[in-house]
Amino acid sequence: MQTFAAHVEALPRADRDAIRAVIPEETWTEIERAGLLGWLPLEVNLRCTRAVAAQLGKERTHVFFRKLLFDTSNTPLLRGLVQSVLRVAVRDPGLYLPWISKGFELMFRDAGRWTVTDRGIGTAKMEVTGVPAECLTDLVWPESVASALCALLDLIQYEGSCVVDHVDPESFTVVFRSTWRGP
Repeated sequence: MQTFAAHVEALPRADRDAIRAVIPEETWTEIERAGLLGWLPLEVNLRCTRAVAAQLGKERTHVFFRKLLFDTSNTPLLRGLVQSVLRVAVRDPGLYLPWISKGFELMFRDAGRWTVTDRGIGTAKMEVTGVPAECLTDLVWPESVASALCALLDLIQYEGSCVVDHVDPESFTVVFRSTWRGP
C-alpha cells in the first residue's frame, strides 16, 4: 500500500487532491505506519482502489494499476519472487501463471485462492475462489486486479491483455482471461 500511496502522490495535482480528499486521513496514516511489509486490512485497499477508479475513469485506472504492479514487482515484497520466476520460466507467460498465487498471497491476506483453469498457446484462464464479498459489490476491484496482471506481460515485454471474464458473487469467484503474443 505504500507503493500505492506513492503512485497516488505522483498523479497530477487535481487527481491526487481529489483522491486524497475522499480517503480519510487516518487511512493515509495507517498506510504510512504499516511499513513496506506490513499487513493492512483489505478494506484499506478497496477504499483506495475505488477512489482511484472514481477519479481516473476506466482507461487511466487501467494504466494506474498496470504500472503499480510493474513497479511493485521491484519492491522488497515481490522482487525475490519475480526474479526467481523469470529465471525459471524464461519468457513464456503461461509458465508464470501458477506463481501468481504466491505473489497474490504476499500482497493480500485471505483474499482468495488462485487456480489456472485453462492454458493454451498465448491464452489462459485463471480463477480466484474465496474472494471476499466486499470485493465483488462492483467490478472495480476485479478490474484493478486484471489491469495489474497485465504488468506481468510488461515485465517480459510481451503484448497482450488480461480481462475479467466473469464474476460470480454467489460463489465468491472471479475468472480472468489473458491473451498474449511475444515480441
